[in-house]
Amino acid sequence: MIAWLKGVVLEIDGNEVIINTNGVGYRVTIGENLKFQKNVSLEEELELAVYTAVKEDGIRLFGFHNFFTRKVFISLLGVSGIGPKVALNIVDQLGVNDILNAIVGGNPLAFTKVSGVGKKTAQRIILDLQGKLDGLQYQGHFENEESDQSTSEGQGQILADAVSALSNLGFSTSDAEKTIVKHLKPQLTLDELLRKCLIDLRQGV
Repeated sequence: MIAWLKGVVLEIDGNEVIINTNGVGYRVTIGENLKFQKNVSLEEELELAVYTAVKEDGIRLFGFHNFFTRKVFISLLGVSGIGPKVALNIVDQLGVNDILNAIVGGNPLAFTKVSGVGKKTAQRIILDLQGKLDGLQYQGHFENEESDQSTSEGQGQILADAVSALSNLGFSTSDAEKTIVKHLKPQLTLDELLRKCLIDLRQGV
């Protein structure tokens, strides 16, 4: 099963691109935002994490910025009534961090902004996935698509230090992680992050 592709773009047809990898052309469906972010162009190299959807009538490939986005996409496929096309629209139009924040925060309205997602489907996403993706939300701060390596490493250290500090104050690791994820921003120092987290934890938020 194909999970990653790297090659030269031979053709662009709407949301589908054909990538030449070692002499074989793979047709991959990608989102509009991803196409813009990666500046997909003919005869230029393109690298994608890929999900292979196998059905009786054929095989389709769906491309993503990275493997973390692919994980969120696969989680959405586990929701009744959501197929690859709608799941791709969700990850492409909302972005993984907004998706995870909406699920953890129980906010179905966030999903109704996506084409092809109505109120019932949005509510089903929350019901089916709430409580199941907390670990992915925590991991997401190490996979920030906009961050360079030094920034990611710096935030990773702040995350680890904050969890350790809050655990030493008597809070559970799971509560600490959830509160940290809620407040963590690139510009926050460790002291500022801890102050915000302590307010929530002491109020039982």
